Amino acid sequence: MEKAEEQLNELLEHIGMEGKFQKRFNIQYNLFLMLLVAMASINIVLALSTPEHWCHVPGRNRTNFTDLQWKNFTIPRWGKKTNSYNVLIIL
Repeated sequence: MEKAEEQLNELLEHIGMEGKFQKRFNIQYNLFLMLLVAMASINIVLALSTPEHWCHVPGRNRTNFTDLQWKNFTIPRWGKKTNSYNVLIIL
């Protein structure tokens, strides 16, 4: 096994380790690898972040309801006994 490694090292020394192909392959490999890693990490951040958002329901400025009364009137809840609103559905 050592003889094969020695032959490989001798061959690489003879050919050279800084050729046109090696430079191009190294740049392409590192560039694509960094782009893939960056995309994966940014996707995790974007997928897991949920901003606080309430859809605008027209007509609020023409009433004298408080914010809580307006939410109770226009935004459905997940369950009858829970205090959490279903922000995705507006009737």
